[in-house]
Amino acid sequence: MATQPPLAKRLAQGTLWSFISTGTQLVVALGTAPIFYHTLGGTLYGTLILIGTVIAYAELLDLGITYTCIRHTSAALATGHTREAYALVGTAWSIQGIFGLIGAAGVWLAAEGLMVDFFHTPLPYISQAVWALRISALSFFINFLGGVPATVATSHGRFDIYGRLSTVSTLLKALGGVGVALGGYGLIGVVSVYLLVDGLVCSTNIFIASRFMPYLMHRIWFSWKAFKKIWGFSWAVFLSGMLTRILAQWERILMGRYVGVAEVPYFSVPHSLASRFVLVPGAFGGTLLSELSTLYARSERERARALFKRIFRYVWLLLFPLTLFLTMGGKPLLSVWMGPAFAEKTTFVWIWLMWGGLFQAFGQLGNSWVHAQGAPYKVALLYALLMLVYMPIAYGMVKAWGMIGLAQMWGLKGIAEGIGLIGLAVGFSIGEIREGLAALQRRGAMLVLFWAGMWACLYLWVLRELPLLWQVILGSGLFWIGILAIIYKRGLDRQEVEMALDSLGLTFLKKYLP
Repeated sequence: MATQPPLAKRLAQGTLWSFISTGTQLVVALGTAPIFYHTLGGTLYGTLILIGTVIAYAELLDLGITYTCIRHTSAALATGHTREAYALVGTAWSIQGIFGLIGAAGVWLAAEGLMVDFFHTPLPYISQAVWALRISALSFFINFLGGVPATVATSHGRFDIYGRLSTVSTLLKALGGVGVALGGYGLIGVVSVYLLVDGLVCSTNIFIASRFMPYLMHRIWFSWKAFKKIWGFSWAVFLSGMLTRILAQWERILMGRYVGVAEVPYFSVPHSLASRFVLVPGAFGGTLLSELSTLYARSERERARALFKRIFRYVWLLLFPLTLFLTMGGKPLLSVWMGPAFAEKTTFVWIWLMWGGLFQAFGQLGNSWVHAQGAPYKVALLYALLMLVYMPIAYGMVKAWGMIGLAQMWGLKGIAEGIGLIGLAVGFSIGEIREGLAALQRRGAMLVLFWAGMWACLYLWVLRELPLLWQVILGSGLFWIGILAIIYKRGLDRQEVEMALDSLGLTFLKKYLP
């Protein structure tokens, strides 16, 4: 077997292609949303969103197997147990095929009841909605068949292959879907294009897997020993994944059921962008899980901790400025993107969802680390607690205050989720947290955070009503006036301020200090 490139190079290659893939998904989501909204109309576009929600719930039948397959196969290959790796992949693939068929059949049979009785789809759109969901059920089965083969290249350290294939798939779906929508083929045409692309991707994944594991296609490598190993780890991954998907899709179900199918886009469009913040840490996801699992298998815990810290800093530097920009420019950005009427209805929702999405994204890094440590039950317990608290409150909020109340609860849930997952990964005790806060305050970082919070509150209540240019000028000016006032009032010298910015991960701002 050829020698693999060094860890740093493999990580860089995989992360680069993951960023390209996730960036493409984000651009496609932003670009296709207004086209689908204006060509299909609010009701059919809302139906397309709800179809994605139903399929996401059906994907719970994954049972955490693909995630578990990456973890165990990476560890088996790292320790030279090639036959065990074959057994793991073959067993996982067999299970996925069976449950994929069960899930597709269930969605197909339940399609009419879901669209007519549960979501109360308007009469003129019922036929399109039902058949679109049934076609999506076929896509679901095909995706299940290709799920485990897609993990093979990642387990062998080739993180770039999945990114390349995902990028091509996203572009094909976007171009095909937009083409048939503009051509007047409606919702049926869009989901038919998705089915065709999913079939091509599944075939490609199987072919690539056969190149890395030549004997995989010769016979079914099912093993009860491998099954026990997979299930011993995947039950907790499944539980956490189930709770994650229930929490992630719960809002769309509530909107479709109690507010109306046509109102779903007003919540789902900003929600889809906020939810895609996790694509940034997700770009490290498969790569990070595989490398951390390998390092833990070799008992190199310090290297694993250093790798996690480095990636966390990268994600912070990417997402925090982006969140500030999106929050400040929410209304004008929505006006240009989806139209002034759309923006007027969703600006307040947008602000809550952006900040919830930021914390949720940080939490996904902690999620990868906890799984690599072999303790997925911790994540499952956290999500169980979140679900028990969040779901009944969200139900009450949407019944009482509609979309606005739901957005506020989702934002608070995202903050709690992010803090909880990072806490599980790092393993901070209360005493360590207090010591860390005291150290930050001594270095002046708490003062910077305080003024940043005051500035954010001022923006939310005053500056957001001004044009975008004045928001930037006045917001930035007030922020730095406050920083200078803190510096001179507390007698902090330049070195202390630089240390405070370093603590916050804002090193790039040091060159702007007076």
